[in-house]
Amino acid sequence: MNGFFINEKIWRYLTNFWTIILFIFLIFDFLNNNRYDFLIGPFVAIYLGVLGLFVSSKEFDRWHDYHKGKHPGEWYIVVWTILMISLFLLNIFYNKNYRLPSEIIASYIAVLGIFAITQKSKTFYKQKTQNISNETHY
Repeated sequence: MNGFFINEKIWRYLTNFWTIILFIFLIFDFLNNNRYDFLIGPFVAIYLGVLGLFVSSKEFDRWHDYHKGKHPGEWYIVVWTILMISLFLLNIFYNKNYRLPSEIIASYIAVLGIFAITQKSKTFYKQKTQNISNETHY
C-alpha cells in the first residue's frame, strides 16, 4: 500500500467515479421528481471531498515539480454546465414539479471556484518557473 492514496491517479479515478455516480443519481432523481433528494447531501459531500483531495494533491505535486500530466479541469466545468442547463430546460419543457436541490447548485458553484483557484495556481506556477528559467539564462 506504499503511496497508494498519495498517487494523484487514484484521486483522479475516484473523482471521475464519484462524478459519474453523482450525475447519474441527479438524472435519476430528476426523472423521479425529487423522490430521492434526501440522498443528494451525502453524495455531494463525498464528491466534493474526493474532488478537493484530488485537486489538492495535483496542485501540491505541481508546486513540487511532480505533476507533469495534462488533465484539464475544463471538461468538468463543461459537463457540469451542460447538466445544470439540461435539468433547468427539461424541467421547464416538460413542466415537471422538479426542484433542483440547493446542494447541487452549491456544488456547481464550488466546482467553478475550485477550477478558478487551480487556474490561478497554474498561472502563478508558470510565471514562477519562467522567472526562474529567465534568471538562469543570464
